[in-house]
Amino acid sequence: MQKKFYYVYKLTITDGPMINHFYIGQHSTNNLNDNYHSSSSIVNDYIKQYKNSYKMEILKNCDNATENSFYEREYIRKNINDTYCLNQIVGAAIYDVKEETVEKISNAAKKRIGSLNSFYGKHHSEETKQKVRESKKHLSDESRKRMSEAQKGKIMPEETKQKISKTLKGRQSPMKGKHMSESTRKKMSEAHKGKPSNRKGAKMSEEWKLNHKKAMTDRNWVNDGNNEKFITKDEIVLYLNKGYKLGRL
Repeated sequence: MQKKFYYVYKLTITDGPMINHFYIGQHSTNNLNDNYHSSSSIVNDYIKQYKNSYKMEILKNCDNATENSFYEREYIRKNINDTYCLNQIVGAAIYDVKEETVEKISNAAKKRIGSLNSFYGKHHSEETKQKVRESKKHLSDESRKRMSEAQKGKIMPEETKQKISKTLKGRQSPMKGKHMSESTRKKMSEAHKGKPSNRKGAKMSEEWKLNHKKAMTDRNWVNDGNNEKFITKDEIVLYLNKGYKLGRL
């Protein structure tokens, strides 16, 4: 939907531990007094904590969303190497950020808990989730590599593991009742050839070993002379009726 006003802005922090840091963004609105601050949750949470600790200036008035995006990228490109610039992403290009800036951003983010988090009590709609999924499909290899490198060496806290485990309990697997085609299996096999296992050197807990052993005990191989499948005992009769036989090729 067309808006009345489009502009690129610069928000500069004027008080507190992040004084003089600035953020460049874009905004479209029908009301210039809509009290908009930033699309950055770090900046928004900081402003909540330090009232009236910023100043806003319009860098460029634009005619439409396309111009807005273009000039936002241009202004960020010109300022991205500034020590006080809080922008980390220009379009799909991810820039290296100085360690000092990363630490300041990290310290500010650590305070964003509970009601201080701008997303507290909210949930993404299915439409938004789908848009996120679609956007990830178009990530460049370079972007994926940077994201992978950023995660290396990080250890997930036990508390987080427990929360994830609790969330997933009782959920039905999206693959339940489905089977991968042979072409899909071959593609996955080719993609992993020559790559070291991400579990290399990892130690399995005794509980995991017992659960894995039980899961393997409850499954059987069947084949139809050309293909073989590793199925659960509940599926044996179904596959025997399809002409499969017990055992591997």
